[in-house]
Amino acid sequence: MTNSSRNLLVLFKTGQRDEKAIEQEMECLNEILRATESADQFCTAYELVDRNRITFKKKKIIKESAYFPLRPFRFLINKN
Repeated sequence: MTNSSRNLLVLFKTGQRDEKAIEQEMECLNEILRATESADQFCTAYELVDRNRITFKKKKIIKESAYFPLRPFRFLINKN
């Protein structure tokens, strides 16, 4: 199992599981999370709004998301 910098709590409905089954389950979960936490997916889900315009440009969204808190009059809005 590859060590990652995240803590996951996994609950199993059935009782005992062997170490190999748990390791396989954790690897599948890490693969799913790795795919959904990518910069491409982040830029697809958010748009950047400032006081004059709305942008979908990936480079600008990633650059602006590096600021915490966001600069004045800039908003990251989820498209959902």
